[in-house]
Amino acid sequence: MDDLKKVAVIGLDGMAWHILDRLFENDAMPYLKSIVENSLRGVLKSTIPPWTPPAWTSIATGVNPGKHGIFDFLSVSNNYELRLVSSYDVCYPRIHEMVALRGLRAVCINQPLTYPIIKMENTFVISDWISPKLCYYPKSLSKYVKSYKPSTPAEAFIKYPKLAVNESLGRINAVNQLIKELNWNLFWVIYTEPDHIFHGCYDKIMQGDNHLLKIFEEIDKTIEIASKQADMVLIISDHGFGEYKYVINVNSILYNLGFAAKTWRKITKSHEDFLTPHGASREGVERIRLPFRLQKLLFKYPFLKSVMKKFYRKLTGKELRAEKPDVDPFHSKAFLLSGTSCGIYVKDQTIIDCLVNKLKKVECIKRIYRREEVFRGPYLNRAAQVLIEPDYDKGYTIAATAKIAPKSILVETHYSHHPNGIIISFGKKIPALWLKEPVQTIDIVPTILRYMDLPLPIDTDGTPIRYIDYPQKQVEYCDYLKHWKLIRQIQLKKPKLAI
Repeated sequence: MDDLKKVAVIGLDGMAWHILDRLFENDAMPYLKSIVENSLRGVLKSTIPPWTPPAWTSIATGVNPGKHGIFDFLSVSNNYELRLVSSYDVCYPRIHEMVALRGLRAVCINQPLTYPIIKMENTFVISDWISPKLCYYPKSLSKYVKSYKPSTPAEAFIKYPKLAVNESLGRINAVNQLIKELNWNLFWVIYTEPDHIFHGCYDKIMQGDNHLLKIFEEIDKTIEIASKQADMVLIISDHGFGEYKYVINVNSILYNLGFAAKTWRKITKSHEDFLTPHGASREGVERIRLPFRLQKLLFKYPFLKSVMKKFYRKLTGKELRAEKPDVDPFHSKAFLLSGTSCGIYVKDQTIIDCLVNKLKKVECIKRIYRREEVFRGPYLNRAAQVLIEPDYDKGYTIAATAKIAPKSILVETHYSHHPNGIIISFGKKIPALWLKEPVQTIDIVPTILRYMDLPLPIDTDGTPIRYIDYPQKQVEYCDYLKHWKLIRQIQLKKPKLAI
């Protein structure tokens, strides 16, 4: 087993090339900077939408969401109730499980939707930041997780930067200890820190904030350690990041087009409502329900809005915010139920053509997809019927909310996801070149398996990345799904899946 190739995958959630170049300019990642020109590198194209759960699950499975079943942070029931997705909703084995099924040892840290953990021989798993609690398997990992705190939310990097940085450094040090001390064939870790920092402090990173750059300096050490142990190192991101001038409220567009109805009842939720402290109410903020016509008037005359907020702050000491109505799925024809899905549910299938044609005329939208154009597989019916892709490169992004706002497009600086992530690979038999065509999320798993001389899944959607010098033998295939389903069914019958 010692002669088998070892692969280390280091995920930098939300990393984009222009941000990485700025980090290089500020000497925040000196090791990666020193080897990047001698690496195979390019753009990794994210999923639609370019959000964490569908993107990282596609990366880790090698199949599209129609086969693995994850389209968003949230799952929607037939009566429009929302819940946070978990490992129970993932319907396809991830790469660490595939490797373990072949009798090799795999470490998996912070892969989204690994809670509850499915216990498999030869796997070492630490659950992800979406988990309700930190869990791990096997018990021998207990000494490593003492300094491994649950992930730090984006807001903490703004409000409590010192604490946030220290928590991040504790996690990174634990990862560096694991990669050096465990015996592994595949080491898979995803750092959520970049995404959370960019959401809250994008401008500070671009300006070279020394305190925040410490996190990237420590992540750089992970890459250096991995390079000394692995035959192949892969550095990937699930999506990129960018600065936007315009924020699109999809339900406001649908409301103005006559497809959506509003209600003051609390119906929709975001993934942050399910997380702590993400979903906690903000101190010092008072939300009041204003008539929708008055909200539109305040948007039309911003000085009135400013006067009201100043008066309220002086009177109560609190920040005034207008409560926005929810979309009413029961009285709407078409609606967005989760702000992180970019997906519109259509109750009457006969109006889809009409809806698509009207949305195509909205200038801020780059493209409209029917779900069948994007996804394929047994879980297609979990997806919304229509997907929206904003015109990212013209400064538009979609608001991560399902509420109906007075304005369809808000003019404000906003930092959010972009479809173009990064891929960097170096090691034995990996050439130094810039890939002319983007790598797809579904290409990562077949690349790793092919490099490790392991069978590819019989129904994989991806293909191994070109130019790498793979073993010169005929490609074999394996029904990983069949074997994994059997193990999963046995695990699900057990009363306790995770520590």
